[in-house]
Formats: sequence, C-alpha cells, structure tokens
Amino acid sequence: MRCEAGRHVIHSAQHPPPPTPAHASPPRSNGDGYTGVYADGANICIAFSIDQRDWRKASTPLYAHGMHPAGLDAYHAHKVWLTAHPITGVLYMYYTGVYEGGRGILLLTSQPV
Repeated sequence: MRCEAGRHVIHSAQHPPPPTPAHASPPRSNGDGYTGVYADGANICIAFSIDQRDWRKASTPLYAHGMHPAGLDAYHAHKVWLTAHPITGVLYMYYTGVYEGGRGILLLTSQPV
C-alpha cells in the first residue's frame, strides 16, 4: 500500500495468499485487519482465511505506527477498515492515527488516486 507521500508500506511477497488445496479450484482469500498492540504502540495487522473459520496471521504488521510522513500516526495506528474498489481494484485502508496533537482518520491506497 502507499500513503499520499508515496512511501511503500506492503509488499505482496510479505503477505502471500494462503496455499490452494490440490483438489480444489483456486479459492478467494479473505483478509481482515486487526490491531496488534506492542510495547511501543498499536500497529495494523492482517490475517487471511479461505473458509472464514481458520485464520492465518501475517508474521509482520501490515502497517506500523510512525510510518506516516507527516507523523500523524506517531503513537498508534489502529481501528482499520480495508476495502477495494470493485472496478479498478484499488485497495483503500482507512485507519485511526494517534499523534501528539490528537487523532484523525487517515487513508492509504494501493495506487495513487
């Protein structure tokens, strides 16, 4: 994903889709964002599921607090909402960023918009 200043956040190799069983057609993988709380603050994490029952957490955060170029998530990045445009496929990630001056709703996109 990219923030408005063009800083790269996620690589597809970090979060590959779940493996496909040999006997099945390729499933649609569903991802769900959640807040991972660490000693130094909250980060946005993601987990993947094929059947909506068994989930596999990614080994690294999807987005770590403090990565916003203007410092708008210096303390925490949490309360994530992930969605995709149905036609263009552009991914949108809305989240709450917490910084010294307060908090706000921030947006990252997979492509410049």
